[in-house]
Amino acid sequence: MTKPLLGGDKRFDDKKFDPLIGLIPRATCRPETCEGISITRSFMTMLLFCLALLLLVALYLQRVLKAKKPQSRDVSNQLKPIGIDFDWNNCEPYYLRPFVGKKNFNPSMAVHNISKQREQLFLIEKSYLDATTLRKEHLKSFEQKILHCNQSERAREAVREFYSMTVEFLTQRYPQYFKISADEKTVKNLINSNVMPLSGEGEDAMHLLRVLTANVEEDILIMLKDNPGEENEEYILRASLTGSPAGFDPSHNFDKPISFIHEPVPQYQSRLISPMHRFFNKLEPKDLWQRGNWSIQTSNVSFKLEDHHGRSGDEIGELSRDQLDFENACFMRCERQLLTRLPKSRAVIMLVRTYLTPVKQIKEEGLGPEMARAIESLPADLAFYKRRKLWGKAVSEYLKSS
Repeated sequence: MTKPLLGGDKRFDDKKFDPLIGLIPRATCRPETCEGISITRSFMTMLLFCLALLLLVALYLQRVLKAKKPQSRDVSNQLKPIGIDFDWNNCEPYYLRPFVGKKNFNPSMAVHNISKQREQLFLIEKSYLDATTLRKEHLKSFEQKILHCNQSERAREAVREFYSMTVEFLTQRYPQYFKISADEKTVKNLINSNVMPLSGEGEDAMHLLRVLTANVEEDILIMLKDNPGEENEEYILRASLTGSPAGFDPSHNFDKPISFIHEPVPQYQSRLISPMHRFFNKLEPKDLWQRGNWSIQTSNVSFKLEDHHGRSGDEIGELSRDQLDFENACFMRCERQLLTRLPKSRAVIMLVRTYLTPVKQIKEEGLGPEMARAIESLPADLAFYKRRKLWGKAVSEYLKSS
């Protein structure tokens, strides 16, 4: 006869398995044994409960500590500081030649994505000190023309948000030139000696725009919808800093929708209004888009309030080649425009950096014939808007000459 596996011990005939203790023989469990088992189970249960509680406390503390960190740190950690050997005084202007390679010169969005190059949001080049000094001077005489902010709290909060983002960028990208004070309340600009608030929180929005005027070369347009959830609603210019107006009075555009601002632009209704509206609606804070436009101007002034665009009924004369000063006063005026969105206010931001490049330099680069072709290929309405009749023939002749 085969023996039972457990030697015929009837203590295991009525058995159960306890996950904490193991196999327990019920039949012969004496009172003192059962009491020990009960104590052991209670101890293990309490131990597991304490471990779970400690884990929950640890997770809670981790979340609290993370929340206490400034949100800006997460953003700035993604920004690589410029090299310690960078010298702003020797940094050449951004190279922008929008006419190169183009075949169609009708107005278009013509944007390209530079979201992976966010270090290019604000540029410090060898023009920086002279440009920011000049902007401060213009501010004294033309503040009512070039600085604007709607009195709504949404507009003012958007300015504060943008300001904080800008100062964070400057201190992270150019730490050798923008030094945070020991009390972490201000930032010292070591290039022009300006002192600015570290954060825009609680600051007057117009004051922040004045500070930005004296510390960045980019013009700033802040656009909001009155009803952000309305897809078909237009964006309205609710705050702006326009330090380099290109022949217009910025005060005329303040608190106006995009369609009003672009009304004089040729083919805006037929070619631009719908693509621009869709683009602005889809724009996200992670996005950074760039576009450029260009024209020719026959002076060396970047700050132009008087209208120099062609308007219906204008009589435009024609300059000869001898009447243009190609050494000192004939420039390609080019705008580098960047577009992004603020995460909190959801405002659309447009930055505009103006460059004046001598036409003589364009010719020396070997791009004379291509620029002449671009000038001659402008559609009639756009050519009139840019006042090509005034300078077009003379500049083209110069560019194509040997």
